[in-house]
Formats: sequence, structure tokens, C-alpha cells
Amino acid sequence: MDDVQALLSDILGIILECWQETVAGIYLHGSLAMGCFQPAWSDMDLLIVTYTPMTKGRKRQLIDLILSRLKEERIHLEFSAVQESSLISVVYPTWCELHYSTAHKHAYLSDPAYLCGGYQDHDLASQIAVAYERGQVLYGLPLREQYPPVPAAAYRSSIMHDIASADHDIVQNPMYYCLNLCRVLCYLLEGRITSKRESGEWGLSYLKGEQREIVRLYLAAYTYGVLDRRVPEPERLKRYARFMLAQIQHAAADLNNCTITDQE
Repeated sequence: MDDVQALLSDILGIILECWQETVAGIYLHGSLAMGCFQPAWSDMDLLIVTYTPMTKGRKRQLIDLILSRLKEERIHLEFSAVQESSLISVVYPTWCELHYSTAHKHAYLSDPAYLCGGYQDHDLASQIAVAYERGQVLYGLPLREQYPPVPAAAYRSSIMHDIASADHDIVQNPMYYCLNLCRVLCYLLEGRITSKRESGEWGLSYLKGEQREIVRLYLAAYTYGVLDRRVPEPERLKRYARFMLAQIQHAAADLNNCTITDQE
């Protein structure tokens, strides 16, 4: 964890060196903030809030400095920058000023003009909610002291979008979808924002039979950083995903009915 903290300190310093006059706050969210960071699987997740939009030149300056720091770094960094005006009333999808992740690293390295930003992000509402409810302040004031909470409908839409194609995509990324399906169902049933590890632990208490055993396998892999060789065959994974999606759709429908009843 010393390497993780050293990288976090360096990235924070780079952001403030480039953007300090316009940065309202920097927040750690995700597994590292919630105490279940696993270097084999986890990203270091940051949310940057700015007072004003950045020029393309300022955005690229930040990216280039971060790339120079990450040359020999095996820890995966992901961050998104948003204007604070977007936090006054978070909508789904949410406007993203700048985004960096390992998935974009090659494009950033190979094209000096490349920027990922200036688009409506489907994941950002849920990331802001996690930073608000479970995040750590790295710079600035706590989000809850400055902005209202993320509307439940925006958070719900964001997490539902994330798992919409799980019945197909779970074969390529089983750990991610196995635990995130638990996360979504837990939120819909209990209203709790949970980490992947907490979601898996909840799934063990809620699920039975084959579904429970699949969660047990991937929760252990996530927790200890080693995947058991007895990986379920694709059809079992798809069956798990279809079961969970049906549970999620039922829970979402019940929640919507309750909302309509409350409004009448």
C-alpha cells in the first residue's frame, strides 16, 4: 500500500500544480476509499471538481504530466473532471470535462492531440454519489458540505446502465459483473451504496444455490487477488446474470411503483 499512497500523493500534486486556481475539490472514491483496494483488480478512482471549464491545452498538460508519472506504474489510475455547476443538480447522464483511464492510455500516448472529454457520461452520476457518500477528501471541502446529494433516480439510472448487458458481457469480465450485479440489487432492495467486496458479502447472505457459489468464487478472488482455476463455464455465468437481471428488474419495478404511489 506504500506504493499506492505514494502514487496518490504524486497524482494529487500534479493536479494541483496544473489546475490549482480552478480546482474546487479532489475526492477519492471506489475501492481505495472504501477499504477494499486490491492491486490485482482495482483502480485508483478520483473525482476532480473545477470551478470553470478547462481549455484543451490545460487538459492535455495535465494528461502529459500524469503519463510521465505512470510510465513504470502498474497501479491503474482512473479519474474524471466535472464542473461544480454539474453538482448543483446531478443529472443522468452527466457532463464530463475530462476522463482518463487505462483503457485510454494508449490513445493518449500515441496521439498528442487526443482528449477524452466533453461528453455525457453514463457512469459519472454513480461515481459522484459514491464520492459523496463514501469518498475521501483529498483537497477542498467535503462534497456534502457544498452540494446536495445525487438524486436517487440519477444514481439508479447510472448503475442500471452499467449492468444492462451483463448477460452477454459477464463471460468476458465475470468478476466485475458478478459483484456489480450484487451491488445494484443490494441498492434497489436496501438503498445502500456498497463496494464490490461489500456487495459480494451481501450476495452471499441473500442468494442461494448456484448463484451463491458463483458469488463466493469471485468474492474470494477479488478479496485475495487470486482467481480459482475452477472458473464457471460461460453458460453458468450467463444463467447467473439472467437470474440477477430478472431480480433487478423486479426490484426496480417495485421501487417505481412505490414512488408513483407516494406522489399520488
